[in-house]
Amino acid sequence: MPAGSRLWTPERIGGDLVYWLQPTGISAAVGTDTSTLNANRWMDSSFNRYALQGPDNQAISSVKPFQFQNVGFTFGTQSAKSFLTIDSKVGSGGAGGCFPDDDAPRIDPGTGAFTIIAVCRTTRSASESVPYSGIKLTIAADGQSGASSSSNFIFQLKVTSNASSDPSVLSIGVTCGTAAGIQHTIQSKAGNSQVFDDSDFMFAYDRDGSGNAELFKDGASVGTATSQNADMSDTGPRNIMCQVVFDSGGFIYGSDNGEHRIAETICFNKEDATTRILCEGYLAHKYGRQDTLASTHKYRYGPPRF
Repeated sequence: MPAGSRLWTPERIGGDLVYWLQPTGISAAVGTDTSTLNANRWMDSSFNRYALQGPDNQAISSVKPFQFQNVGFTFGTQSAKSFLTIDSKVGSGGAGGCFPDDDAPRIDPGTGAFTIIAVCRTTRSASESVPYSGIKLTIAADGQSGASSSSNFIFQLKVTSNASSDPSVLSIGVTCGTAAGIQHTIQSKAGNSQVFDDSDFMFAYDRDGSGNAELFKDGASVGTATSQNADMSDTGPRNIMCQVVFDSGGFIYGSDNGEHRIAETICFNKEDATTRILCEGYLAHKYGRQDTLASTHKYRYGPPRF
């Protein structure tokens, strides 16, 4: 094919690609009947081929092969296969799934550079008094607060909107070690139980080898921080993983109440604006978010090609 005619995808990142979780990675466990709902995995699409699964190496019981959230969700051409639904009960309890400790994504050195990008969504509950039943969505972390593997790094989308909170606030934030992190308010509304105007987002976070960090929303910078060079949690290999509320044989992936969604997430082992912008263009066009990119973004008007 002639140069410039093929769509760019994250596999072009090469050896620096740590993990790449996309909807097509959902599959039944090898040798298991696909009708057995408790035998599914979310397979990483990078060359590492990590397998996201339930605590204690159990399957993610509520992830059905090619049966994502089918009602009312459309992102570009990704309707019915856009967002992974993870039930609040996995195995004996907890929420989401995990990369097992002995097969977890590595980022080395622990104080080195990395970038994480995710397309995600907040979802509303049926309750008018509590419009968002999930409080936060953990996009990435390296441990669990209050457990033996406490987090030195955590990247979260947070919602405060219920019968007692005024104002209602939707925010994105990252902390790394004890230094002040980056917090950005997406929307704030006066009053209790407010419903936010936007529910779909693309966020990126990068850190260089000197501890300088930056947070992006739809390709635009929304905050910076220094002294973000805390080592990753060392209970296992130095990892960047996703977790929520239950820690057993790995770290949890998803929302604490299983209500918010991650469509796709990419992690690579460097801080590089060119690669980040390529990922933003790839994700924006895949999920119909190109109009949210700035007019000056390299891929606002067409996806990256090579």
